[in-house]
Amino acid sequence: MNPTRRLLMAHALLMVGLLLATAKPVHAKWPTINWVITEKPEKGGTAPTGTRATIAEEHRLTLQSASSWFQSMSFPAPYQINERGKFSFKDNERYLAYLRPDSSNPVSAHSSAGKMRLSSHESLLDPQTPNEHIYQAAAVHELFHGVQRAYPSYRSWADGANMKKLHDCDPGERANNWLTEGTASAVQIQYLERQNRQHLNHPFHGPSHIRWARTFDQPLHWPRLSEEQSVVLPAGVAPYAWQCSYGTWYFWYAVGNMLGSPNPLDTRRTSYLHHVFSQEGSWTDSGLAMVDLGLKYAAAKMDALRPYHGGLYALYPQFVAQYLDDDKFFEHVENVALETPAVYEFHSDDLSHIEPVATRAWRIRVQTPPVIASDAHYTVRFSLDSSDPAMKDALHLIVDHRLVSRPEDSATPYSQLRRIHPHLLDADGGIEYLVRVANVARNAVDTAPAEFSLKVEVEGFYGEDTSSGSLPGAIPPGFAITGPDPKWSCFGDDDARATYAFMTPEGVASQLERMLPQGLKNIEDDLDRAEMQAQKYSQAELERIQRHRRRFENSFDASVEASDVERKVARAAAEVRLETDSQIMVKLNGRNAAGTCDVLLVLTVPGEPAPQRVPPDNYSVNITPKSQVDAMTTAADFASRLDFSAMQTMSVDELQRISEQFQSAMQDYDNTEPDWLRCTTNMQDCEDGEFHLGEASYQHLFGTFSFQVYKGDLELVPGTAEHPREYAEVSGHINITSTQEDVDNHLLDFLSRPSGLGDMLQIPSLEAFMQGGSMFGK
Repeated sequence: MNPTRRLLMAHALLMVGLLLATAKPVHAKWPTINWVITEKPEKGGTAPTGTRATIAEEHRLTLQSASSWFQSMSFPAPYQINERGKFSFKDNERYLAYLRPDSSNPVSAHSSAGKMRLSSHESLLDPQTPNEHIYQAAAVHELFHGVQRAYPSYRSWADGANMKKLHDCDPGERANNWLTEGTASAVQIQYLERQNRQHLNHPFHGPSHIRWARTFDQPLHWPRLSEEQSVVLPAGVAPYAWQCSYGTWYFWYAVGNMLGSPNPLDTRRTSYLHHVFSQEGSWTDSGLAMVDLGLKYAAAKMDALRPYHGGLYALYPQFVAQYLDDDKFFEHVENVALETPAVYEFHSDDLSHIEPVATRAWRIRVQTPPVIASDAHYTVRFSLDSSDPAMKDALHLIVDHRLVSRPEDSATPYSQLRRIHPHLLDADGGIEYLVRVANVARNAVDTAPAEFSLKVEVEGFYGEDTSSGSLPGAIPPGFAITGPDPKWSCFGDDDARATYAFMTPEGVASQLERMLPQGLKNIEDDLDRAEMQAQKYSQAELERIQRHRRRFENSFDASVEASDVERKVARAAAEVRLETDSQIMVKLNGRNAAGTCDVLLVLTVPGEPAPQRVPPDNYSVNITPKSQVDAMTTAADFASRLDFSAMQTMSVDELQRISEQFQSAMQDYDNTEPDWLRCTTNMQDCEDGEFHLGEASYQHLFGTFSFQVYKGDLELVPGTAEHPREYAEVSGHINITSTQEDVDNHLLDFLSRPSGLGDMLQIPSLEAFMQGGSMFGK
């Protein structure tokens, strides 16, 4: 073999060796995984007998299994004495644990001296109650305490005599217990799930063996509050666990599912804790800073999904969104009932701010009216704000199971729109939302008690109190248009459905510039949600989604680059800013003698919208009555059942039959009466009228108008007996208040709001470009 070939072969063998080496899991080497269980030294330290021997054997088998499991996940050997009472091992020595002499006590313990005392309660052999089922793995819980103490920096802090007791907690509680007991409890539950190959319910999610629970209004890292400060216990919850360190297991359990996998057999859901406890540095107070660093490090080392990078800033809000989905997880839930339209605002004070790494909750119920005046779906917007930018960055808005993404443009309100589709309503015509606000900063230890405001807008537009402004007389709330027939009449009072938007040069340009970066962010958020959802099914499903994502992103990035879209958007925005006129667009939904009606009002004004008289050529009023909407619905339904490709080869007779079928379907909507038409400025004998605009701001729009309409042939002499011409008056007013602000994407909201078939300005796809929007939907 020539030297070059030998060199290539050697290189190939080296690479094969490296691959084989890295393919094997790297395990921490424990001195032993074997155990011996004896009576306590004061009881002679002898081997148990009778039933106690059987209990000891159950514990031994559990500890041996758990030791092998922990070792496979590269946890260090526990801080645990051996059968000589030492921490150093010789030959085939085993770890030592003691049976507690009192067989009536079901509790086990692990001490700072590395000594484990295990319950001798007979229920271990035949568990009956939920607690007894969980206590079958109590030895795993205590062994994990030994593993925790194997990390020197953590042990010196956690077992230190100066460990703080925070916030008037119970005398027995220490500041580290949220971490020490919470993680040990989570690991105990994960072990049982692994052994049984099935998940265990949280007690707030249905029948469960678990009796550890807490509320999360209280900061995550606070231990149990003293008894006089504790809340009323929910049924079936263990008193010593309530609002307590043990109840925090649910957070650590959820983090394991997020950073690793929900699969009970996947060791990553437990092994991530190694990165938390192995942090070297200043463990102080409750350990929050080091936990935060550890979770950031774990996400990076484990190549976790993108939304889970960032420590507690990323993981805690996702935990609230995905897991704290019931009112019972919160001590105080604000119940709010809203009708349509309505607005609810909550402003915190010194007594209602959100503590660090804690959550506030609201149950919002929106009740739709029994008789809906329009086919348009209702809109609900949730907005979160704070006067302090640092506090605002630490606040997280969660609606139901969705953590609302922050807007790409920081000047845009942190909000999300929800459309109320009819199929989402309950039997009483209402819909409920569980809204939460979480408070955790990018560096969790820097989180301060947060002042904030939460606003919930149903529709966001509503009738105003009687106003006059710059116009003579008073204008009633809502709107009214009165004309000669239903096609020129529509009414709505102070609860009228309405929306309006301004199309100013600067406003349109700025929203154009926001659309692309916000749309790209929404795509990224959609893909992140797809991965998070896939992870809950299986690793194979996650990998499949990730392959699709890579292909999509490669193709999408190439198409965006080839399209030169950023430059085109910038050029379009620059051109829009050169315009000198603005438009005011108004949609109104009301009723008339024939049923429901929709109104589209458009005004064109010079410069920025302001009080003025708008000439007749610069405003239009279009009313779509129910009969016209019904006709359009029928036509659309008929068209949806046609095979247009087959029509290309049809005979004349076949096409004639289709035409007759269409005419038959539309016969109920035939109208032989001529329509009333609006007079124009070039008609000498007809008043074209003006629009008196009293106020035009983002918060308030009102004004009055009047003009004439005619019926008849304009080409002939007016008023002849053969062709008589008729005239009628159309007059109206609008007086609408809005909760929108000038920094909102109000134009995108206006154009994307669901409306009737007669709405020619509706562009539903624009909603995908708004903050908190979705490019792909579900």
